[in-house]
Amino acid sequence: MGPIGSVSNVSSLPSSIRFEIFRGASYTDQPIYVLSQPVFPNDSTFRASFEGSDYNVPAPANEQLIYSCFATFVPVSASEQATRLGPECFNAVAYSDD
Repeated sequence: MGPIGSVSNVSSLPSSIRFEIFRGASYTDQPIYVLSQPVFPNDSTFRASFEGSDYNVPAPANEQLIYSCFATFVPVSASEQATRLGPECFNAVAYSDD
């Protein structure tokens, strides 16, 4: 992932950014990976990078394997604001013995 955001009006405590990967298209699907990264008050911009693996994935009935990544800013105070700047990149590779 490239630079993904900037934060303004930060408090003296770190806020965080939470990344959640789901096998499917929504929050109600199978969670695969969750990462929470602190955003420190002195950081006006930040980068996030992570890797994950999903093993023994059953073949979907519709033959389309979908993964989704949701990024959520979790502020310490209500006055904090985050802006997604991009670029963003989310890649997945699937392997099968079939």
